[in-house]
Amino acid sequence: MRPYSAQMSYRVAKGTVLTADHLEDLAQEGHSVLVVARLESGDVEENIAATRLADAIVPDGVALGVRVSAAGAGRVNLYALHAGIVVLDAVAVQALNAIHPMITIATVPVFHRVDADGMIATIKIISYAVPEIELSRAEKAAVGAMRIAGAQYSSATLIETQVGRVEPSAKGRNALAGRLHRFGMMLSERVVVAHAEDAIRQALSDATGEFVFLLTASATSDVNDVGPAALRAAGGDVTSFGMPVDPGNLLFLGRLGTNP
Repeated sequence: MRPYSAQMSYRVAKGTVLTADHLEDLAQEGHSVLVVARLESGDVEENIAATRLADAIVPDGVALGVRVSAAGAGRVNLYALHAGIVVLDAVAVQALNAIHPMITIATVPVFHRVDADGMIATIKIISYAVPEIELSRAEKAAVGAMRIAGAQYSSATLIETQVGRVEPSAKGRNALAGRLHRFGMMLSERVVVAHAEDAIRQALSDATGEFVFLLTASATSDVNDVGPAALRAAGGDVTSFGMPVDPGNLLFLGRLGTNP
């Protein structure tokens, strides 16, 4: 018996190319008849097919922020090289999956937030092989279907407001700091000002971060509330107010110079 035969115990992995050694060991294990798959002319073996499809989706892993695993059992996994947002061409992914039932790719949702080395997709060739003509069609459909959009900014300032003398809890700052850290962004020193238009205006003007967040002690319930008013007073613009999400329906977005 050869060294690997003792571990075989009647099991041979899917997609294994049988050799004379395999046949001899199987015979010694008591097998006399085998049912096997034989590739036809024009077929592409499952691991080669999965690798080719991955290369079509990710022609330049560094530029696209995607790492491609080695193929095994017809499967190749795609991972994020760095934290960011997954940008998908959903139409291309759907088109790829519609070409041949044995050629598949499963992905995370569009705009899914991912950490470095998080899995974002898995390519699976279900059968032992697929026709070259269908694989070629899938490769063409898959080009440019996926990338990781990294953070555009490296620093941020959080301005917190307070009503009266009670300083706001650090809970909001800590939560934001944790989320930003996952994108490689750092918060500047803590800034707490009175919940008043002029105080917020000055804090916005003095903010050192590339991205400015405003967490008010009182809900911003109107586009003319002190938060949006302070942004306009500082020379900025309110680009939108309110979003159809919970929490977030009282959120407002804007820009001060080049700073969002």
